[in-house]
Amino acid sequence: MITYPNAVDENGNVHNIGEITQENRAEHKYYCLGCDKEMVPVLCKDKTDHFRHKVNDLCNPETYLHNLAKKYLAKQFESQPKFEVSYYATNECPHKDSCQLFKQFQWKECSGTTLHTFDLKEKYDTCQIEGVYDGYRADVLLTSSKNPELPPIFLEVSVSHDCTPEKLESGNRIIEMKIRSEADFKRPIVENKGPMVPVKEEPKPQYSYYRYYYHPEPEPSFIMFHHFDREFHRDDLKKLDFFALFEDGKMGSEEQFLPCKEAGQKYLKASIFELGLLQGGHRGRIDKRYDLFNLGYSQALLHNQPTRHCYYCVHYPRCTVPMEVEQINRRTGQKEKVVQRVYNHRIKSDQVDKFQLAGKCNNWRLNEPLCNQVKSYYQDKHIFIWEKPKEEE
Repeated sequence: MITYPNAVDENGNVHNIGEITQENRAEHKYYCLGCDKEMVPVLCKDKTDHFRHKVNDLCNPETYLHNLAKKYLAKQFESQPKFEVSYYATNECPHKDSCQLFKQFQWKECSGTTLHTFDLKEKYDTCQIEGVYDGYRADVLLTSSKNPELPPIFLEVSVSHDCTPEKLESGNRIIEMKIRSEADFKRPIVENKGPMVPVKEEPKPQYSYYRYYYHPEPEPSFIMFHHFDREFHRDDLKKLDFFALFEDGKMGSEEQFLPCKEAGQKYLKASIFELGLLQGGHRGRIDKRYDLFNLGYSQALLHNQPTRHCYYCVHYPRCTVPMEVEQINRRTGQKEKVVQRVYNHRIKSDQVDKFQLAGKCNNWRLNEPLCNQVKSYYQDKHIFIWEKPKEEE
């Protein structure tokens, strides 16, 4: 006798045997998803719980699986906040011809075939089992009540018989799912068969004493998308971390600020030097001296920009600065303010403006090894620099 883990009640709701207990088993009458005949929940102590036909009858397991899949997909669409599907399509950036990043790295995210995920509930709000459109009956038909002109989507479940060629060639958008078990229609709806799906590498043969042999993985039940839009143009741009030096001497840095299409080009109007950093290499570094700001500033110095800072001077470790400090007079025991020379590197930045101090210093000289050391922390990252041409200055 054929037994099943699921059955439908008199209201058309699907019940799993795991939901049935001795207390609630009599609340509903249960019917077979395959043949519509009455079924009985069997709760066993020693065996697996199941539904069985009340009267022995011939039942087609393929019809049962097909109907169960349709009801499951319809219930997921109606009850879940999202109904996501994923399929492969080309991904073209409208700025790729002028973008320095694309020319240098040929990113797949900017151009090529990538997997796109969409929530169908953003456009569709109606679900109908065995719905009819354009003369074709869909296992599950998704439509939009707010936008009736939006072409519907057919969800087609195939157990033993695939979609007919006429339906596939009708031009309607169809998601075809070949299933062999319940697990096949409960997994995410991701395209795994079609001309745009990446080809998997064949398994390498393993050597046996007698011969070479393979351990091929079983091919998953396929999911195909028919007549969907396969060409997309990116409207979202990558953001690079950004540093800028301005004509008035001011400067600043910002994470995820510079659009990728502007990398290596002037972005801000009043700037004379700009740096873009890809992939945020400064995040998570323990040494805060080599953050994004110091990377940009050190590179501006190497490019002979009109700015100075004491930290980037070769004399900084042994440089002394006259400062007014408090001391206790040994004779009187009172605190007095006196002027002493203090090592520059011991002075906090909130006590002295080291940009202004370096700008007035006649002995300031660039510490190029230090600037190169800062850049070496980002040697595995991609840096883009723009500086104002000399003839414009």
